[in-house]
Order: sequence, then C-alpha cells, then structure tokens
Amino acid sequence: MDKVIELFEKARTDVASEILLVPFAEPRIRTYEGWVPVVNQKLSGQEVNETLHSILNDRQKETLDNEGVVMGSVSLSSGFNINFHIYKHKLGYSGNLKTITIEQNEDVKATIPPAIYEQVLKTKGLVLIAGPSWSGKSTLMGKLIEIINQTQASHVAIVESVIDRIYQMQKSVITSFEVGYSPIANSIWRSLETADVIGLDIPLNVDNFTHALDLVESGKLVIMTVMVESFIALQNRINHLIAEDKREFVYERLAQDLSLFVNQRLVPSLQGNLALAQEIILINESLREPLRVGNAGEVLKRVHAHGEKQGMKTMNKSLLQLFLRKKIDLKQAFLASPNLDELDHLLSQLGG
Repeated sequence: MDKVIELFEKARTDVASEILLVPFAEPRIRTYEGWVPVVNQKLSGQEVNETLHSILNDRQKETLDNEGVVMGSVSLSSGFNINFHIYKHKLGYSGNLKTITIEQNEDVKATIPPAIYEQVLKTKGLVLIAGPSWSGKSTLMGKLIEIINQTQASHVAIVESVIDRIYQMQKSVITSFEVGYSPIANSIWRSLETADVIGLDIPLNVDNFTHALDLVESGKLVIMTVMVESFIALQNRINHLIAEDKREFVYERLAQDLSLFVNQRLVPSLQGNLALAQEIILINESLREPLRVGNAGEVLKRVHAHGEKQGMKTMNKSLLQLFLRKKIDLKQAFLASPNLDELDHLLSQLGG
C-alpha cells in the first residue's frame, strides 16, 4: 500500500487521476496530453504484483486468482480514495488505479450556466451530456447531481462503469452502482425504478439507451453521458444503433423525452490551462418537431437563429465567445469546431 501512496504523491502536481501499472514498464499517469511516466524506472513483474496485491483484502485476492479480474474501491491512509481494476495475464498482473473525488458539499450553482441549472431542477426528462474523452462529461454529471443533492429530498441512483466520486449526502439519498463494462443486470434496472433521479455514466448502446427512455417515461429525471462529439454525431450514433424500421419510433420517444442536450469539450487556452466550450440545447416545442424526424441539422439551425434568448448556444458560438474573450486562439477554435464552415461564417460576420 505504501508503494501506491508514493505513486499518487508523486502524481499530485500533475493533471492526473489515474495510474497504470504494467509489468516491465514505468508506472504511468493519465493526463490531458496522454499517458506519461510518473517515475522513469521500470517495475518488474513481481513489483507490480506486490503493489497491486497490497490494496486488496483476502476476498478480493481470491476473486482475482479465481476469475482473473477484480474491481473495487479502497481508502488509503494518506487520504487517497481510489477505485481499482486489476486483471491477471501471462506476465502477471496489471492494474488501473483511479482517484475518487469526495464532493465537499460546495455550492455549485455559480459554476453552472443558469439554463442548465434551471433545467436540472425539473422533476423529469432526459439530460444528455455529450463530448469526446476527457471533456468533463462525468464531472458535469457530478455537479448536476450535487445540485439535486443540495436542493431536493430525492432518491438519486447512479450507475457507473467505474465509480470516480463519493457524495456526502445532504437533502438527497444517493446510491451508486459500479457495473464495469459488461451488460447491466436486469435486477439493477429494476432497482432504479424506485429512484427519482438516475445518473447513467455508462456506454451508449441499444439496451442502455432504451432503458434510459423507459425510466424517463415512468416519470424520472435521467442524466446520461454519451461519448459523441456533436448533436449530429448523436443522430448518426442512434442511426447506427437502431434498425431502420424502428428509428421513427425511437426518434418519436427521444423528441418527447429529451429536455436538455449539453455538448462540451476542453480546449487548450492561451493561459496554458484548459477552457470549457459548451453547447447548450434546451428542447422546446420548436425543436421537438425536427427531432421527431431525426433532423439534427435543423435543430441546430433553430438554436443558432432563435435560441440565444433562452440561454442556448451552439458549440461554434461558444468557441467564438472564448476567442473574443482572448481565452483561446483561432487555431484551437477551428480544431474544436464541429462545423468549420459555420465558424468561418460567424467570423466573417465580425469582419474576422
């Protein structure tokens, strides 16, 4: 356990929350720029095995030996709370160790745009949080759940592939399920029916998406992360997942159930850190019409033309605002843009 604590201590100054241990390689930390060595010394297979075994209890060691994989969480003496995923292979053991955030009951209202804050206080609907890897989707979901925790006496149930935060319950009761990347058991879906608010930080597939819609239609607020990079990419993903003869019914359900779509990404800033670009789409009656027929392009056109007064904005508008505020340069704006022609048109309107 001391070796694990030492590795996380060395990683404290880096933008990292995850350590990868593999035999005959340097321990690596995951940063926004990729995996980088935390120490420039390769660990032998025995050193990796001893390090990983040091955080397991006897039952977890038995599970690892018998099944070849074990997942769980542990609190270390130095204050680190970590989630681990350890698996056995012919070279020994490898593992991912990821820090778990303990929410400090801070008032998160000031960090959330008013349009998002007001929408999440509603009692039902589907909230989709989209973006590529490392765009802060799980972080935003955590903030929205914390808003509910601070303001409502609700039962919140969270289903995550890997638990990465622990909530200090205030007004709400919060239950977490860690499910890995396997299909979610029907018993878990049934247990979610007793909750008021459900957070789903799991892969987007037919089964998970269908269950999310079912939960919304039973009167729940469902907050779900999806790894797509735009509203149009969401439509393309749905078209890929859903058979053509069933899409009309699915889009009808989505148009009825979806209340908020947030698309975000973290863009390298001129200050040397990361700036948050955020697309916000509040699904009103005007937008439900094109959504019913799977016309994501028309949805975005209407948001661009009429949505700003309601607190909505497209990704390109958000990127343009960051550029005008001198947060990011033009190159980064274009690299992050989902529609280069539209961004170029917005700049030309400014004489850019």
